[in-house]
Amino acid sequence: MPHERQAGGGEPSGLRGLEEAGPRGKALSLGLGLGFLLALTYLGGYTFFANIQPHRHVGPTGFLAVVPVAAAVELAFRERWWSRLSRPAWALLAVLSVPAAQHLARDVLYFTWRSLPKPAELLDGQPIWYTMLGYGPHGDFSYGDWHHDDLAAWVRDHDDGTARFLVENWHVGEQLAWKTKAQILGGFTWRNLEHSGANVFRRYPKGDVPPDELRAYLQTYGVRWVVVSTPAAAAPWWDQQPALERVRGVGQFRLYRTREPVSLLAEGQGRVTASTNRLLVTGSDPARDVVLRYHWLETLACGPDCQIEREPIDAHDPVGFIRVPAPHPADFELRNMYRRMSAPPG
Repeated sequence: MPHERQAGGGEPSGLRGLEEAGPRGKALSLGLGLGFLLALTYLGGYTFFANIQPHRHVGPTGFLAVVPVAAAVELAFRERWWSRLSRPAWALLAVLSVPAAQHLARDVLYFTWRSLPKPAELLDGQPIWYTMLGYGPHGDFSYGDWHHDDLAAWVRDHDDGTARFLVENWHVGEQLAWKTKAQILGGFTWRNLEHSGANVFRRYPKGDVPPDELRAYLQTYGVRWVVVSTPAAAAPWWDQQPALERVRGVGQFRLYRTREPVSLLAEGQGRVTASTNRLLVTGSDPARDVVLRYHWLETLACGPDCQIEREPIDAHDPVGFIRVPAPHPADFELRNMYRRMSAPPG
């Protein structure tokens, strides 16, 4: 029916309005869109838009800029603009075309690095990790084995659900998080979330944590196992940490166990069983507060007959842990309800 098409199946009013706006309206809409993207891409990093990495909008900016450029090229050919150019104008055009052609050639050659000659080695025999065009090293993913099934099997064999695994390489952490049921502390380092403060590699990208700070960190987050990807020659400090004991290696990975016992409970007693969107605590003392070494969320609900509070951690991690004040049942659970259940931290 006509009214049904207008309500749900018709063209969006914005597109229809653009079609009916005429040349000036179309130019205004295009100019506003392109101007906004240009400002966001090149100036957004100096504003609060920096959190969304505005330089990544250069792609859509370029695609939108193709529209007026294509219109200008079409008009130039139709009106034969080149026939009106004077000799000085042709000379200027020829001069400007040289750097333009150079930049275009560099952009094309960037994707043909396999066909380019390799730079000569340094005098001491060290290779140069740049291409002949000065670009950084290219990652070759053609035949890479990124599965790490042996490591995932080892993690599954040693995971009893009572502690965490700290994983150095971010893509390895992401993979272990979905390949196993282990509680992984790691993954992509630079997420724009306060929860990323729990990842020690955000503070120390190389993992060269001072010994006392590492010992406190392992206790704070209940870490029993550490998975290191960097070779020992490039990161020898892991073998020198007094809080860690090297147990074995799996492929390229060095594996360590903490020398001191750790727990996922900062206060109280009992056992924590973690699963997606659910924390189950059993065998606790109803007369004592329980503090879980898990990040507080305003969408968490505690039941039956219990409440949660935010427990501060330290200056590096502003989110805080979860406190369940007494009295509470001996067995209780926390669930993510995906709606605000308590006030956010002040």
